[in-house]
Amino acid sequence: MAAGGGLTASDRTKSGKKKKKKKDAAPREATPFYEQTWFLLSVLVLLLGGILAFYRYNVSEGRLYRIVARNMASTDPGDWDDVERQMKQLLAWYPESSNAPQVQVWLDQLDMHRAKNRVETNIKFGREPQSEAERLYVEAQQFEKFGDRMTALEKYEAMQSLFAPKSGELSEAEQEQERTARPYWLLARDQAQKIRGAVGSETDRVAFVQRQLQEADDLHERGEKLLAREKWRAIVRLYGNLEEFKTLAAQAQARLDAVGTSE
Repeated sequence: MAAGGGLTASDRTKSGKKKKKKKDAAPREATPFYEQTWFLLSVLVLLLGGILAFYRYNVSEGRLYRIVARNMASTDPGDWDDVERQMKQLLAWYPESSNAPQVQVWLDQLDMHRAKNRVETNIKFGREPQSEAERLYVEAQQFEKFGDRMTALEKYEAMQSLFAPKSGELSEAEQEQERTARPYWLLARDQAQKIRGAVGSETDRVAFVQRQLQEADDLHERGEKLLAREKWRAIVRLYGNLEEFKTLAAQAQARLDAVGTSE
């Protein structure tokens, strides 16, 4: 301290340091728990859980099932499309429910309808099948439309073995292949059942093709040449690569060649 009672520069510096120390020593005010991150995150989780529980309660299994059942009773496939999301929700949320098998049947019904439309559209516009399952189904269908139900049945049954659902863990690629093939596997199963119930004792496929060849000959003799050529071409296309029918396919091709040179 200087003479006369005044403070020197050294005294003022010491005084400032003491005040700073006192200020630093003052306790920091704690953040309220309701403003802390852990509390806010906990509240958010509880809020989201409550919203989900409320949604699941109001969109209950029974209510969803009644909506789906009403639409699937319709004969309009557009009504089936409208409840596709609800069907998938039921299978995802209630996989162990007693209603789950019926919901899966309805979902398969929708997928089969779409697969049929896809086949018809691809044929109409001359497009190639989009999968091996579709290709084999179309091939079997061609035999059935031609009237050779036994060959069609044989091909539909082969699809049942080839595309049957696999057990155990599957890779993502295998799961996608199974999902793609399933509608055609189901369509083939249904068509095979229909044929078995209708064929009776008709089991001789060679005799069937022989009758078709004779019918084509008869059509040509009656002057219905266009229909005759269509039937001969069908025999060549469907049976030309099958060993047991090569002779009959060759006869059909010979008739086409003869008609082509004479007309």
